[in-house]
Amino acid sequence: MKATRVHHTTPIRAIVGLTLAALVATSLSACTPASLAAGNVCPEQGIRFGVQPSGDSANLEGAYTALADAMAEELDCSVVVRIFDSYAHTVDAMEAGELEIAQFSALGYAVASEKMAVTPVATFGMPNGNLSSYSAGIWVAADSGITRPGQLAGRTLALGAKGSASGDILPRKALADANLAAGDVRISYSGGHVAALDALTSGSAEAAEIDSRTLAAALADGSFDPDDYRHIWESGVIPDDPIVMAPEVSEELSEAVSDTLLNVAPAAIEGVAEHAGVTPGGRMVGVNDVAYAEAVDVVDTLGIDEANL
Repeated sequence: MKATRVHHTTPIRAIVGLTLAALVATSLSACTPASLAAGNVCPEQGIRFGVQPSGDSANLEGAYTALADAMAEELDCSVVVRIFDSYAHTVDAMEAGELEIAQFSALGYAVASEKMAVTPVATFGMPNGNLSSYSAGIWVAADSGITRPGQLAGRTLALGAKGSASGDILPRKALADANLAAGDVRISYSGGHVAALDALTSGSAEAAEIDSRTLAAALADGSFDPDDYRHIWESGVIPDDPIVMAPEVSEELSEAVSDTLLNVAPAAIEGVAEHAGVTPGGRMVGVNDVAYAEAVDVVDTLGIDEANL
């Protein structure tokens, strides 16, 4: 049976001092018989999949409904997608046993892993089967005389949106690694990657974060000439959003869900991948905690918590 929408109009239960009334009241369920073909380990309540909103909510619902349908058909188990209104509420729900799986950002996973033993199992892949990933970067004008982040003291730096991994937190980690304290660099938030790039090219900022995807797009459309600028810092490679398993999920269920995610047809993932910024996408690929080690290091170094995401 195809996915349907269920609206919660009253709180179902308390979640760490909050109630489900504080969440976006939307659930999407892909309904099939509640039993996994391999091992009959489907939970009685089905598999609850937590997602955080971003962009057009209607498109978000449609994208995750397609994935839920595909998972439910393969697992022979109900898959219910619950859309929350914040990262913190998603983590609270998983910590309270309200979710079996969730999709977090790389930094979101790193923060969640400090509260509970979540396990990353899959993320988005490219059509060639490689892991989809990105990196953060800082660029300056070629004639600026700036060659490394430590020389940004007293200079203007355009960042993207607050809380963005590649647009804010990773570049700030580069400043911290260069022994620059808060306030040493005149930081402005442009609101997005493209706007940060524009701040550099227009001369309104002496340096800017330019993530690898924004850079690739600007090079492709000819709006950015790398010969006029200098790349003074680049982060390590960060895999895209992981889908993680909750601590209490059984090993059998975890394996079944992981195998299913890795074998879902690209057509069923397309909308979700686009939501995560992966276009074009391919099948999902397996990951583990080692893949997100840099994200964990950033969270530890800067003291990032739920309030920063």
